[in-house]
Amino acid sequence: MTAQELETSIQKGKIPSLCYLYGEEPFLIERSTRLLMDKAIDPSLKDFNFNVFFGNESKGIDIVDAALTLPMFAERRAVLVKRAELLKADALEVLLTYLQNPAETTCLIFNGLKIDQRKKFYLELKKLGALVEFKRLYDNKLSGFILNEAQVHGKPMEPAAADLLSFLIGNNLQELSSQIEKLAVYAVTRPKITLEDVRVMASSSK
Repeated sequence: MTAQELETSIQKGKIPSLCYLYGEEPFLIERSTRLLMDKAIDPSLKDFNFNVFFGNESKGIDIVDAALTLPMFAERRAVLVKRAELLKADALEVLLTYLQNPAETTCLIFNGLKIDQRKKFYLELKKLGALVEFKRLYDNKLSGFILNEAQVHGKPMEPAAADLLSFLIGNNLQELSSQIEKLAVYAVTRPKITLEDVRVMASSSK
């Protein structure tokens, strides 16, 4: 599954029972995780229906136990495993059994920097279509990201302004998002973020 396919599926209300988000772009991984969480569980019931684990601390059985727990006062619960690339071999063996019959009432999310597709755990995830890679954006893709991000913040941006911002900031998506948010506030009374707005507001950190 691609990152775009995952986002489209989530927006349509189709929440996967499990997925492994990984790659070189932590900003996009974190954003997709938040989107999944927002759609998967009722925020008012999060205390009852959400567990978080860390790969370097988990034995696997604790994750499985949480995933098999029935949701309280809701149709679904969520379990998040951060730094999943640090899960040890014995934990992966335990989780592999769960992958073969995941709970339909749980959204199990793994976040990791990388994967080892030689291991059975990742091969099974791939077979299930549950691996989602977030690649670092090339420079020629940054302007498109910026224009889309500006729309997310409710303020369209001139293409020339997006080009300048990508030149000034580079492919640090977290910093780009922060700068776009500031620009949206700065240009609040105008219909678009302009080239001049970027010249005035954006500091070069490339």
